[in-house]
Amino acid sequence: MKAAVRVSPIAITAVLAIGIAAQPLSFNYKSCSVKADGALAGNGNGNGGGNGKGGNSGGGNGNGGNSGGNGGGHGNSGASGSASAGNGSSNSHEHGSTASALGALNASNASPTALANAAPNSRVGEIAAYKAAIVNTLQPALTALNSAKTTLAAALAAVAADQAAVAKALASLTPAQTTAYNNALASVTAAQAALTAAQTATPVDANAVSAAQAKLATAQAALSAATPASLATAQKNLAADQASVTTAQNAVNTAQAAVTSAINTTAAALAKAANKAITGAVVGAVDANLGLKIDPATEQQIAGAASSLQQTSASQ
Repeated sequence: MKAAVRVSPIAITAVLAIGIAAQPLSFNYKSCSVKADGALAGNGNGNGGGNGKGGNSGGGNGNGGNSGGNGGGHGNSGASGSASAGNGSSNSHEHGSTASALGALNASNASPTALANAAPNSRVGEIAAYKAAIVNTLQPALTALNSAKTTLAAALAAVAADQAAVAKALASLTPAQTTAYNNALASVTAAQAALTAAQTATPVDANAVSAAQAKLATAQAALSAATPASLATAQKNLAADQASVTTAQNAVNTAQAAVTSAINTTAAALAKAANKAITGAVVGAVDANLGLKIDPATEQQIAGAASSLQQTSASQ
């Protein structure tokens, strides 16, 4: 006789609860039924494994479903990693582009010791010659030019101040002084024109020149007498500072010519070492490698001169 086994409804409920808890569930809204979804568990395992150690944040002991949940939660971490890798790739590409543009000029990455001991005809030696041209010729020329420009600016400022002083002195004259001064100034102007005409006449009449010179001297003396002391001082200062401007401008012109010559020298050295087109960016990269600080405008001038030399060489 078989023994009857009665199963308590409570036990059945407990077993079902355990089974449900162990399975990912899906709810069918049409049939209003709940069922275990093995596909969800499979996706959970797939995502958890796909995101690497992200599942460990769930404690490491979770089931496949939990691993999938944690893996999905860490999806943004994976995206962030991809973004970082993308930036690294961009930087690497930019560095590679610079190196490609430099070509043989990558030799500018040589150490100071290598540059100092390189053979003159080697690539590194040619880069060393370029650096020497900048340090020994171009940079001193640029310094001299800047100094000359500063001096010129100061002289021009002095002339402006003198002109203001002259204008002030003229404005302070009385009507009678103004009339006397203007008449005397007109006489000097006429006498100077007469002297110029006598000196350029064909043939030149020596007596006429002497007479014109005498008249000019008389007119100048009359102008001095008609000029108040304050005005005379301002005019004297103005004449002196105008002479300083002329001197300073000549110094700027000389310094500029020296800079141009130095640029041509450095450009020739760089063109000799290069095997690719030289641009302002290339010159800037080479200077940075060599630890040289040259303003971008000058680097562009070097690039222009070097490029012209390359074109000339290619056409020969």
